[in-house]
Amino acid sequence: MGGFTFNTKGLWQKESYKGMGKDILIGSAGSMVIFGCGDVLAQLLEMQQKERPALIHPPHSGMQSAHHHAHDNGRPSLATHTMPASGLDTQRLVVVASQGWILNGVMLTPFYRVLDILIGDTMSGKFFPRIPMKIFLTMVLYMPASTMMFFFLTPCLEVLAEAATTATQQQDQHHEGEESLMHRLQQSFAKGCEEGWTGVSRHFAQTYALAWLIWPLTDSINFRFIPLTYRPLWDSLIDIVWTTILSRASHSEPNGGQTAMPPSSSPSHFDVPLYRSPDAKIDGRLKSLSEVLSGLDPELAPEQLRPPPRHPPPDEREVVLADLVHISDPAEVEFDPREVPRGSMTRGGRLECVGEGLRCPLEVHQRWVDNVPADGDGDSDDADVHGGQGKKGGE
Repeated sequence: MGGFTFNTKGLWQKESYKGMGKDILIGSAGSMVIFGCGDVLAQLLEMQQKERPALIHPPHSGMQSAHHHAHDNGRPSLATHTMPASGLDTQRLVVVASQGWILNGVMLTPFYRVLDILIGDTMSGKFFPRIPMKIFLTMVLYMPASTMMFFFLTPCLEVLAEAATTATQQQDQHHEGEESLMHRLQQSFAKGCEEGWTGVSRHFAQTYALAWLIWPLTDSINFRFIPLTYRPLWDSLIDIVWTTILSRASHSEPNGGQTAMPPSSSPSHFDVPLYRSPDAKIDGRLKSLSEVLSGLDPELAPEQLRPPPRHPPPDEREVVLADLVHISDPAEVEFDPREVPRGSMTRGGRLECVGEGLRCPLEVHQRWVDNVPADGDGDSDDADVHGGQGKKGGE
């Protein structure tokens, strides 16, 4: 084949594998450290990303998957395996580092040895065709298997580790038998396998495509200049970047950490953040978003319906998957009187309620609800209702 033939007979000769045990130990130890460093970098990047202010409901985020809300004994699934507030997730770190031993130590070292047996030494002689053949075999045989195994093993190991810890603690506290412990582990293993397959189907194609942009170049250097014993360590150095990519992918939320919202049942396509007021009394008096928008000025731009960025909603206000109007932060909002639409309410040049409650300060809306009868016949004395409309907007 282009100047060389595959040495299949060498695969069955014992001397071909001389010294491979030492190579596996070197590759395993070095790869565990490198994989661990890669996961630390991934976690630090995630911490920095989470510290940045982000929109709670960016446009079109509803098309993202929301499968990551599944939990097991209060523990998020792999897709939402988030970092503890105190710092690094040590359990995740151990799981990822252990895969350095499995993938680069136990799997990659023998694979490189087999390539050298079949194709021959590539540190001397011509570059073609031996090195391209090694790169091709690595990319079509080893890379798919190792990538799939990483995404599959990560949730399995994490779920099993968590289940073993939880089951052991409960066994000590409640004196549960070994059968109960084994049953918990079996259930956790089944759940881990399910999450692992989900991770493979979600991330494999994109990650494998990215691998073709990174590894052929590094493998050409590896096969040409690095001795066989240290080739897994060279890959481990590149794995500082590669494992960061893999670890972030396997632990990433499907929509980048943003809350996925289902499409609204309202015919309107306004991307308005939806929140539930902490006061049930107010919730019972709010109209649907479609009813509110029908009473507003048609020339009102969608941006005017959004809460001012300087007044973010409180953290304790629950985001709900419902077609509700938005109640902004409990603070009055400066507003140009010329932009106030019909059905709005102002006091002293300050906008207090747009339409049927949009951008309405919480305590003002409470007073408004208390002072205005349900049928909309009464108005607050000091209120200036634009357009001659009260709470019902002219109903």
